[in-house]
Amino acid sequence: MRLARDAIGEATYDRENTALRTAAHRISAPRDAQVLLESLDGLTERFADELPDGATANLRTRLEEEQEAATAELRGGDDNGVIAATLATIDHALARTTPWTFERDGFEALSPGLHRIYRRGRTAMKAARRDPSAEHLHEWRKRVKDLWHATEIVGAARPKELERLADRAHTLSSRLGDHHDLHLLRSYVEAHPQCFDDEVHHRALLAVIDRRSRRLCEKALAQGARSTSASPSAS
Repeated sequence: MRLARDAIGEATYDRENTALRTAAHRISAPRDAQVLLESLDGLTERFADELPDGATANLRTRLEEEQEAATAELRGGDDNGVIAATLATIDHALARTTPWTFERDGFEALSPGLHRIYRRGRTAMKAARRDPSAEHLHEWRKRVKDLWHATEIVGAARPKELERLADRAHTLSSRLGDHHDLHLLRSYVEAHPQCFDDEVHHRALLAVIDRRSRRLCEKALAQGARSTSASPSAS
């Protein structure tokens, strides 16, 4: 849809974007809980030699319980039509695409949208380089993810350039996504000190989160400078 934004107009884009975002939000709780679990597991594996034995056991138990509860609520709560409403929203959105028309054919119909996505990515990258806060890095990640998916869709039009760009965007999006997930985990850890038997364990986990986050930020900024520093017209 972002690729077709210029062709379908802002009003249509805003309507469909809002509808799909609402649908995604309805079913986001189990996914968000799973992300925290996976982030914690990744950290404990990577820093197994540095974290005290059992340091994260209580935290993991709580996260696992919350993930299971969120999944059960979604699956068992369809009496209120959450899943049905989400599927209906997607079906209706697909049906509304039928009358969409484009003045130009082929790649030319979508290239303005691709250039827009690329430009927004560069703007977000510059903001992150000036101030690599979690918020700026997350905004950059969203724009890079847009670029990754867009280049996958149109990659066959110019395989040599766009498939290479898609691979780079995928790698960068993953790094920035991992950084955001760690930011969410850190916020959770700070808000739930009762999940730790010892303050030493609490501080140890926060320390490895911060170290891993800094490293991911450094790698992402370095890769971004190499990958998306060219102007959109050069891509």
